[in-house]
Amino acid sequence: MSDDLRVHLNRDERHAIEPVESSLAVAEGFEVIIENHGDASHVNIGLGGDLAAGGAVATPNPFVPTEETIRIAVDITTAHRPLEGVLTISTGYGQTRVELPISVVTPQQTGVDAAPTPKRANGSGTGETVPLSDLQNLVDSFDDPGTIALVALGVLALVLAVATALLIDSLVVVLAVILVVLAVTGSVAIGLQS
Repeated sequence: MSDDLRVHLNRDERHAIEPVESSLAVAEGFEVIIENHGDASHVNIGLGGDLAAGGAVATPNPFVPTEETIRIAVDITTAHRPLEGVLTISTGYGQTRVELPISVVTPQQTGVDAAPTPKRANGSGTGETVPLSDLQNLVDSFDDPGTIALVALGVLALVLAVATALLIDSLVVVLAVILVVLAVTGSVAIGLQS
């Protein structure tokens, strides 16, 4: 699949937005190529979903001259994969608006599976081994300051809970430690799934 998204503007009528593709799966950043077939127009380009936090549009409000083609870069600013979101293109002061699903996946997935949401081949939850790409995604997620802060907070909570349980010999404290361990484990599990 191409790493470019071609869009026809003003082809059939004023402010008409016609993307060539209905969705896009990319490994890295891509370009939005806007081909204007009519009057000059301002276009607004935005990102939604995970892409809003993990991507950036180089020129979010470009001017497209009459009968010209422009290229707008969309950079992916995070190493976390997969990312799901939408690219929103609007014109005519929001009169016409189109949203396209965008998936940012690992390079191996772009050549094999162009679906917006990559799925695992073995969907069973029992006896499943963790693919190497999932472990790499886990390691890559530690580049995010939010993930580092969450892990540090979880470790601190566990250390304080265990220290308290050792100092105060009480059934209530031991149950509280078990609750903290379960909460931290659940948070980490939810974080790995997203």
